[in-house]
Amino acid sequence: MGNHKILGSIPHRYMLTIAEKARKFDALAEMHPVIIGVASTNYNRTTRMPLTEMVKKLFGELSECIPEQLNLSRKDYCTIKCGIPSLRKVAGIMFYHLRYSSDGVRIDRSEYFRNPHYEKEYPKVLESYLQCVSGRQ
Repeated sequence: MGNHKILGSIPHRYMLTIAEKARKFDALAEMHPVIIGVASTNYNRTTRMPLTEMVKKLFGELSECIPEQLNLSRKDYCTIKCGIPSLRKVAGIMFYHLRYSSDGVRIDRSEYFRNPHYEKEYPKVLESYLQCVSGRQ
């Protein structure tokens, strides 16, 4: 992860939130494809950690690091690490990049990251939707 500082930063907060949501949806993810959606207006402007790197950590690579490498407190590291089994059950994570204007809020673009550990087949309608709204497969 290089020199990324994430203690209290946006990637750190996103990782905590996503891990906690995965734990809440654990039972549902056993039966249905669950995609965790994250909306942001400033992720790419405020961090140097690429989303791909954050998602890899969430889907399991975090276990290969010690808290000090990630500049995480031990408590937050444990919270995220405890969420990894639940995260491995979700179908993926969709990041919605929002844009505010005088007309309101709109989705500027989205990026979908499919879970490499997800073994179930996606319903065709979900697969079509994800292909339409995201450049990532």
